Amino acid sequence: MLPLRNCKITTAGDLGDEWNNTNIARWCSYNGATYTRFVEEDTTHILATPAQYQVMTPKYKQRLQQKRIHVVTKDWFEDTITQKKKLDEESYSLQEEERKGHAELKSILKNKKGMEQAENYVNTNMYHVFRDETYFSHEITLTRDDEESGYKGQKYVLCLWESNAWPYLYQFTAKFYKKAGYNRPAIYRLKETPVLFKDGFDAFKSFFKKKTGIEWDERMGFKTTSPGRFRYQPPTGGKPVGVLPQPPPAPPVSPALGNSLATAAHTGATGVADTGLDPVSTGIQSTRLFSGWNFDGLNKPALESTHPTHQPAGSADKRKHTGDDDNVGGSSSAKRSRGEKVTTPHQSGTPTLLSRLKQEHAGPAYNANSATEANGKKSNAGSITGDATTTKDDAKDVDWTSPNNWPDKRSSAPYRRSWPLI
Repeated sequence: MLPLRNCKITTAGDLGDEWNNTNIARWCSYNGATYTRFVEEDTTHILATPAQYQVMTPKYKQRLQQKRIHVVTKDWFEDTITQKKKLDEESYSLQEEERKGHAELKSILKNKKGMEQAENYVNTNMYHVFRDETYFSHEITLTRDDEESGYKGQKYVLCLWESNAWPYLYQFTAKFYKKAGYNRPAIYRLKETPVLFKDGFDAFKSFFKKKTGIEWDERMGFKTTSPGRFRYQPPTGGKPVGVLPQPPPAPPVSPALGNSLATAAHTGATGVADTGLDPVSTGIQSTRLFSGWNFDGLNKPALESTHPTHQPAGSADKRKHTGDDDNVGGSSSAKRSRGEKVTTPHQSGTPTLLSRLKQEHAGPAYNANSATEANGKKSNAGSITGDATTTKDDAKDVDWTSPNNWPDKRSSAPYRRSWPLI
């Protein structure tokens, strides 16, 4: 296959040596290319020397680039013929060489500018503006427009810089513009050498407070500042505003109080006194939520005459008609004032919560106040410890004041209803 097939070649002038137009035209015909004396619309390559390319105008060069016409040296033409294959034009392109030269020149100028900035500001080739985890840029503007004081169009530009290389170092700078359109600002720099983040950020916040009169963490709560101070306008439109302080966490609720609150909802089944108060806000202890019970150490029930006891339905009406209530005829305080005897629920024969617990565990045929057994039969209630069924005498002899003897859902013994959660 001919190496220069589909190529249309021309020259920019005399290439020197023996590469005149006649010889180039002949070698083009030998290798499948077409030679023309002028640039045409379908020209693909222009053979030129560096001097010939330099005299071309920038407009002409741009037109050649738009038409994708390669401007190469004669070495590309000669090497392609010698190796009998079309070589890549990039290594021989005068256009690429010029681009590299421009890039190198641009880099030199950029480095020079960075070194000049480093003398009294920050080398922007080695540092960039710091952004926090919210992607907020720590380059802010403080403005002051106070016509009465004569301050018009003044502003500060505060910036916290972070190094490009790790470990990251920081610098703080501030530019002061005396008036609007002023292009020669005064520059403040914390140090000539970089510092750690804490030192740089502390300098940033300290300068902010000095000029605005407010703390950096309180910047979102102040819409205006005192006269003569600079003003900060936070970003709007959903843009990040930076890290803000979080409120302290709420104190945890104790598990015992949480369980007591959950149990207090079932006032009818558990005997909980409905106080109507919020225990968290009022500080009421869990032991005060229950009527007649003292849970300090889970001791036995402390039944007092001042606390209401759980009585079977209709028992109050029954005593009212039969006259069994010893307290009929006045309240306890009235009886004490008259010197009369005041009986407690234990003495009056009123079923207490403890007796009801015994009765429910032993079954409906067992009377906690009776010393006899009903028909001498064994109770269906299982042993509290998970043993075989026990008699009513055994159930009566159980120490019901110990929480370890109270049945729960883990026991194999049947129970009639859910017991109070304590």
